[in-house]
Amino acid sequence: AVLSREGNVPDGVTCSPFEHHPLSDGHRFTIGPFSIETRAVLHPVEAYGFRITAGDAVLAYSGDTDECEALDDLARGADLFLCEAGYIEGRDDRFTGVHLTGRRAGEAAARAGVGHLALTHIPAWTDPAIPLAEAQEVHSGPITMVRPADILEVTV
Repeated sequence: AVLSREGNVPDGVTCSPFEHHPLSDGHRFTIGPFSIETRAVLHPVEAYGFRITAGDAVLAYSGDTDECEALDDLARGADLFLCEAGYIEGRDDRFTGVHLTGRRAGEAAARAGVGHLALTHIPAWTDPAIPLAEAQEVHSGPITMVRPADILEVTV
């Protein structure tokens, strides 16, 4: 729709190579061994977080969000919580409903009892040590600052 196309396939393609399902809050679906739940999270435009389960392993992904109940629900008990921390306290914390600070990401991880917090979505103009330190002040579990091309394992 954004590209003013009709149907689910790009111009010049005669069939869809995959199924397309719009996301919605509380949507649940399965892909292979993965059970996936989406939750609408707090952001100025429609945005979703994901909870992905395979066997006993759980990966939660915040998507773009600020603190909200849906984020806590997604992260609850996750083995790995991939969480954005695009803002920092004292500089960006006056903006609410857009992104988490490192501190707010750490607080969400602590409330949810996650096994491992992995911070991501750090803008180029932010020293990654700042959101990391903010998260470490409020979350005592393991925390990783995600870098490009990192591979993170979900361990139970």
